[in-house]
Amino acid sequence: MNEFKENLTKKLKENRKNLSDNSIKTYISSLMSINKKLDGDKTIDWYDKNAKSIIKYIETGNSKTSKTILSAIFVLTGNKDS
Repeated sequence: MNEFKENLTKKLKENRKNLSDNSIKTYISSLMSINKKLDGDKTIDWYDKNAKSIIKYIETGNSKTSKTILSAIFVLTGNKDS
């Protein structure tokens, strides 16, 4: 597992202790995908700093994927404006 993925996993587990392993895997997949598609800098802060750009991007996707990405960002950052 690369360092970025490990950091995401650790932060998700810290922020939501009762999150299932499957949810963590889904969130990690969504978070890494959006980071790659938007040329993110592979830091957790990137998600908080770029919330508006992320929201704008996912508005074009399907609603199920959008909801998962927004949930993952909320759990990761605690930012309810995401």
